[in-house]
Amino acid sequence: MLQAVRTIHPALEAFYQTLDDEQKARFNAMGGEGNQDQQQARRDLTQVCGENASGVGHIPLKQIESSLQTSPSQRSVFAELQNAAQQAAESLKANCPEFEALTPTSRVAAIEQRLQAMLQAVQTVEPALQQFYSSLSDEQKERFNRLTPAKG
Repeated sequence: MLQAVRTIHPALEAFYQTLDDEQKARFNAMGGEGNQDQQQARRDLTQVCGENASGVGHIPLKQIESSLQTSPSQRSVFAELQNAAQQAAESLKANCPEFEALTPTSRVAAIEQRLQAMLQAVQTVEPALQQFYSSLSDEQKERFNRLTPAKG
């Protein structure tokens, strides 16, 4: 998605700059309302950066901790996962625009910024999650794999 947005953004910006003020005003109005699916998709992407950012990837950290009966060495690796999840959430909150962009080009720029922040958050959590998962026994991995994502 990020690569697609990065591909479209320069072409959209170049096109937008060729428009006169009246055409820009009409073009700006085209994306403001949208259908319900478009509005929901916009809200979903915006919410990734908002209050719910602390649930990065909806990792059920408390559920993991209570159900896996980890060893002391696994608990230290789990603490690293918790720290990575917290860093990712803070990064999302700091790097995601939460404003409503008014022009099509600024909406695409905001989408690009949000996707980049989401990718950075995933890249922050993924190594710690891999390390924690690797530290688990086969039985713990089986229990881990049956866990369901935390709700909102």
